[in-house]
Amino acid sequence: MKKPIAICFALLAIALTTAAAQASSIDLGIAGEYNAFVFENFSASGGARGVEGRLAAGGNVTLDRYNAGTGLATDASGENNTVIAGGNLNLDEGVIYNGNAVIGGTATIPENGNSTPDGSINIVENTSELINWANQQAYLTDLSSQLNAMQNTGTVEYKWSGIHVTTDSTSDVQVFDVDGEDWSSASWYTFANENTANTAPSNATFVFNISGTSVSMQNAGMERFLAALGESYDNVIFNFYEAIDLTISGIDVEGSILAPLANIIASGGNINGNVIAKSFDGTGFGINDRLFESGGGDPVSPAPVPEPGTMVLFSCGLLLFSGWIKKIRPGKLKA
Repeated sequence: MKKPIAICFALLAIALTTAAAQASSIDLGIAGEYNAFVFENFSASGGARGVEGRLAAGGNVTLDRYNAGTGLATDASGENNTVIAGGNLNLDEGVIYNGNAVIGGTATIPENGNSTPDGSINIVENTSELINWANQQAYLTDLSSQLNAMQNTGTVEYKWSGIHVTTDSTSDVQVFDVDGEDWSSASWYTFANENTANTAPSNATFVFNISGTSVSMQNAGMERFLAALGESYDNVIFNFYEAIDLTISGIDVEGSILAPLANIIASGGNINGNVIAKSFDGTGFGINDRLFESGGGDPVSPAPVPEPGTMVLFSCGLLLFSGWIKKIRPGKLKA
């Protein structure tokens, strides 16, 4: 009987190790292709500001002196979609570049001017043929929860009005739990071990799990944050896993934002990465064309996959049952 039990423990250890190894990179799914991806309404205004990449919203899209697609490659095919709106599209001196707008409602555009110089506005009955909004919302909300459940690899300290992050210098995925009140109060962000030779592996992914239902990033600098990361901040994701209200103002955010439950109010700054949220309302705020790129390893994805533990438990049951049968009937089984 001892042998089957030993085998069981060995199999279970392998399964747990495999499960831990899978939590290495982050798959944003279809949302990763869009600079701005919101489940409800997207509204923005502000002169030359705009979404440099692609924009998708499950509700209405309003662009008031605000452009989309300015950073995209020229589209000669006429098939690419720069903006997708599940509801209405309202353009007030807003321009959509390098692709089409596909909407599920009506389009309100200025009588004079060319709102889609490189494409057209196509009205469809239901944009869920392009994006299943309910599925994507469930996927990304689950992903946010999974990231929050990952084990810390470093430490975070709030002092001198700033957030001081210390990495473990070795993990491919650097994970930090941050108190939302501290994060909201910070006027700057830095890595405490930024001057060491091994701040983190060059291809590391940085995950900041930030608590709080009402959180802000306001009037803060990320220069020292950038100094430590070098060119790797495309691998940074700020996970506001429980935020309902997220205010971003007076800051250039270096990284991507995952806030699937949040209504974002943004003004006077930029985000250099993806923005994923429930809704977005911005004034004088740019979303630059730098998409999130996770580091190496297997993906962290909430897509349903066979659990290693399930097969292990089944196998263990067979082994233990087999051992039990042999113990009570060492000879030939009889009816």
